[in-house]
Amino acid sequence: AVGETVTFRVAVTNSGDIGLSPVQIDYGYNTNYLSFVTSSIPWNVFTPGSVTWSNIGVLAADSITNIDLSFIALASTMPGYTTNTAVSTVSSTNGIYLPSQTSSAPAQVVSPKITLIKALLSPTNRPAAIGETVIFSIAVTNSGDVALDSVPVTDTFNTNYISFLSALQAVDTTNAGSVVWTNLGPLSV
Repeated sequence: AVGETVTFRVAVTNSGDIGLSPVQIDYGYNTNYLSFVTSSIPWNVFTPGSVTWSNIGVLAADSITNIDLSFIALASTMPGYTTNTAVSTVSSTNGIYLPSQTSSAPAQVVSPKITLIKALLSPTNRPAAIGETVIFSIAVTNSGDVALDSVPVTDTFNTNYISFLSALQAVDTTNAGSVVWTNLGPLSV
């Protein structure tokens, strides 16, 4: 969700029989959707949209080094995805250049949001008289970009002045001072 931490892992694997050094990793991401926070291995060069490790160290034969990167989700990618890409540039310890390797990972960022508006419908433009029915409207709107499966709503009121009579949408629980709808969902976008 927007504002949530998103973590990616880059697993750099030496599946050969000779150590690799230097091992450079270039990591790219879309700044419209993600903001880089930190990584488990310190980087050498950072510019918005790109993080580079000029040498993650000697990668021994048949070993793995993981780099975990944390981002903050900035904006919704709906209906699609944003893709982060890691590119390795390596040489073997005996100086043989190896072809670059590229790997990508997609991420979807959503922006769930709900709008709740309670309004007085009757009486309007005057106080209610004792014994008069007071009518409220509660509008629950999915104002985000993903469907909401569960939408609980609790309406509270001061029992010194009003008491609950009924609702067009049946309530699940009536308490002193509140009524509860445990789930008004699913609620589409």
